[in-house]
Amino acid sequence: MTLLAQQLRAKRRAIVVFVLVVVIASGLSLWLGPGPAAHHVTRFMAVKIAVTHLLQPDEYERAHVEAKLVGQWQLTLVSRNESAWSNDLVWLVLVPGGHFAASGACCSPPPTFSWNIAITKDDAGGAGLDGVIAGSPGDGPLWYRLLPDLSSGQ
Repeated sequence: MTLLAQQLRAKRRAIVVFVLVVVIASGLSLWLGPGPAAHHVTRFMAVKIAVTHLLQPDEYERAHVEAKLVGQWQLTLVSRNESAWSNDLVWLVLVPGGHFAASGACCSPPPTFSWNIAITKDDAGGAGLDGVIAGSPGDGPLWYRLLPDLSSGQ
């Protein structure tokens, strides 16, 4: 009887391991996406929009700016400010420094941030600054580093 019980436990473990491997593989394929996505706004355009709005002209040369093309749903997963679960593409441009301040802060000094992320929607009709996520401390949020870039470097 104990041999039969051991065989049943081994089968259950094998099934559980198989199911976990399938779930993890499916999750990774969804997260990483099918490959480079076709997009309208180039990386250069997205970076130019971000630095124009978030940096002073004398800071353009020395700023280390990074840009990633991601799905709107990926941004929704990591940002409590977003609520759109769509497959639309957005550029996230990480800009060092804290020059962004929320509008309407008339009576108090703006908070100091160590990084800003400019959001630019990938629209065929043109691009503009569609939002900013700002924060501290460090050089940027960990979730930004974990997001895959769907543009394949374009």
